[in-house]
Amino acid sequence: YGGSATATWTFDRRIDRWRRAEAGGPHLLENGRQVTADNVIVLHTQRDLSFADASPSMLIPDLIDASGSLELFTGNRVVEGRWRKAGVNEPFEFSTVDGEPLLLVPGRTWVEIPLADMSVRIR
Repeated sequence: YGGSATATWTFDRRIDRWRRAEAGGPHLLENGRQVTADNVIVLHTQRDLSFADASPSMLIPDLIDASGSLELFTGNRVVEGRWRKAGVNEPFEFSTVDGEPLLLVPGRTWVEIPLADMSVRIR
């Protein structure tokens, strides 16, 4: 997340995974391979204003005792849903818009956390 941060996820049918690009080019690991994921979760959050020493330019997402909307990129599809997180030591809960548990496919999961007022485009 961040004001000028951009990320693009593109589904690659050959490997059945999502590939990540950033700032117009592939997001590469130290070994030269592109970052991939089986699941990509986009959690929409509000700005956490509870940190007294935080400057106005600091973008701190509110993830504790909070909830919001989400998109799950899995397989070659995008599913809309909701997220919720209680206390610090509690797990995230993901559900469909109908309230059913939202299950991830086994494998690597990447989480993107834009603030609610940031633009997210799904193509």
